[in-house]
Amino acid sequence: MGLKTWLGLKSIRRGDAEDAYSPAAVLQCAEGEQKQQRLRAMLRKLTPKRAIGVDKLRVGCPYDGGYVMLDDFRGIVVAVSCGVGSNWAWDHEIAERGIRVRQFDEKAYSSEGEWPLIDLTAVRISGSSRAGQITLDEIVAGLNVAPATALLKIDIEGAEWEVFETVGDAALSAFSQIVVEFHGLGRATDETRLSKYEVAIEKLNRHFQSVHVHGNNHSPFVTVHHVVVPDVIEISFASRRRFEFVDSIETFPTAIDMPNRRFAQDLWLGTFTF
Repeated sequence: MGLKTWLGLKSIRRGDAEDAYSPAAVLQCAEGEQKQQRLRAMLRKLTPKRAIGVDKLRVGCPYDGGYVMLDDFRGIVVAVSCGVGSNWAWDHEIAERGIRVRQFDEKAYSSEGEWPLIDLTAVRISGSSRAGQITLDEIVAGLNVAPATALLKIDIEGAEWEVFETVGDAALSAFSQIVVEFHGLGRATDETRLSKYEVAIEKLNRHFQSVHVHGNNHSPFVTVHHVVVPDVIEISFASRRRFEFVDSIETFPTAIDMPNRRFAQDLWLGTFTF
């Protein structure tokens, strides 16, 4: 190597080192570390605990459309199903328990005939009230139920964040259990979305404890602020009013989980601790 070449490489390496410790680079690193800490704090609120004295079961069909819940339906008078499409498996199984099911989906349909306990409203659930849309607050107000006597299943392709970000505490308190599919965790790299996600999860965490997690393998793992998470994840929540919880070392997926995409491996989440 000639002297000029060596001196040139040395200059580049010195420049790289100087850039790495520049004020802008240090600030960027600090901002990245702060966002990672915020993301991990949010995810810790989703780490499952075990409900004391209550087993879990799968409700709905095998593969996509089935959800893990606590096996406690005492005193439940109504279930709210948001985002139905053509898969009514969860709704049917809940109705077979004698529980009335209120469905909300602007595109829902079924070829299996009418069910006496299932009532479909063709409307889109949203975080704001306008023509063709309805909020969770409005749905719960129409139910007129006592606290922790309703169920909620919600799979609305990303709009769930806005719904939970804007819903009132009174509406949330109506539910004993909530099963929700959260979409787009990979988008938490955006500050606006991360803030929206934090508000939604904090609000849910005030009233509910996560008892089960399952990654939807129709979507991949993603890396967000150097944290690896499923881009789409199903969370089962249980009411803090109705149940008591202890820490758990359960790993996910469990024996009663099934991959959403039938002929692909399920997503390994371990204990989902952060």
